[in-house]
Amino acid sequence: RPPRSTQGVSSAAQDVYKRQGLFHQDSISKIYRIKDALFVPFKYELNQGIFSSEIRPLIEGITIVLQQGFYFSYHCDLTTTVQKSSKFGSAGATLFDRADKQYVWNFPLAKEFVTQGLSTRWLTPIIQGYVGIAEDEIKGKRVKVVLISRRQHMRAGTRYNARGIDDDGYVANMVETEQIVLFNNSVYSYLQVRGSVPVFWNQTGVRAKINLTRSPEMALPAFSRHFDSLVHTYKRVLICNLLSKSKEGEIALTNAFLTNI
Repeated sequence: RPPRSTQGVSSAAQDVYKRQGLFHQDSISKIYRIKDALFVPFKYELNQGIFSSEIRPLIEGITIVLQQGFYFSYHCDLTTTVQKSSKFGSAGATLFDRADKQYVWNFPLAKEFVTQGLSTRWLTPIIQGYVGIAEDEIKGKRVKVVLISRRQHMRAGTRYNARGIDDDGYVANMVETEQIVLFNNSVYSYLQVRGSVPVFWNQTGVRAKINLTRSPEMALPAFSRHFDSLVHTYKRVLICNLLSKSKEGEIALTNAFLTNI
């Protein structure tokens, strides 16, 4: 739900996508979805595949989480929009270096290795969201449509465990969705973002009451940081409010939101 920004961009480019993969500078970069995970312990005695009863549930939980819409590519930057990629390019940087870190879900873990001097060429960015590629024909010409949704990791959580905004201006379940159309040697990209209402609130279940935990005045500093970031990133921001006009809790959220706007 709000805020949502929309941004369209069109630029001439080579035909860079192929069904189930991408072409970039004459090389194929396949996109992969994580379906399973293997944990390899550093200690030799654990390499026999015997994990303690305390560690095993943790490993099983992480494996289940990694099966919920995580994607990666060894050559294609899934974290960055077409517009940003065309503007800045790679400049010889590794895929991990040029990735937009707010969408790199393994960044909190990987940064510890980088701090200790590990080369980033060993690190592969992982996004959480969705990647879909379809191909068809219009008037005898091939058209390819790519849909990429990238979810931020700064304020992640399940629907009723993560709501609203934090003091740094990050909102829960913030997703950037890019629709890319490749047709007649041109690339067209349409971008929108969505996130939890950027005020301080919580809700414990679908039928539970929505609680505003701070007044609009107390939420203003975080609210301002959130929109400063949106404007800095997307320049022109259009807001679409999808909250109900008949539900008491959602009306309260809308009023708090509009007060700070």
